[in-house]
Amino acid sequence: PAQALLPLNPFRSGAAGANTVISVTEFKHNRTTGDTVRFRSTEAFDGITTTVLESSNGYTITVVDDNEYKFTSTGTATTGDITGGGSTATAGPTS
Repeated sequence: PAQALLPLNPFRSGAAGANTVISVTEFKHNRTTGDTVRFRSTEAFDGITTTVLESSNGYTITVVDDNEYKFTSTGTATTGDITGGGSTATAGPTS
């Protein structure tokens, strides 16, 4: 699958602290729990850097519903429950 453009500020941080769980809004994503997704063209938010968000290994996701999934990041959320990621973020395969 190709890179999919995500909606404005598609990420939401979980609780403040290390290895925060990040929820991702991607409408009609057709993804499955266990899929690996790599994000590109992101903007840092809530203390989570673009380097963390754009990990070349991607992240294994857990599907929440048809429009949302989540993953455990290697980043540390400063505040928690903050949305961000910018207007050009994409989600797709690792290569």
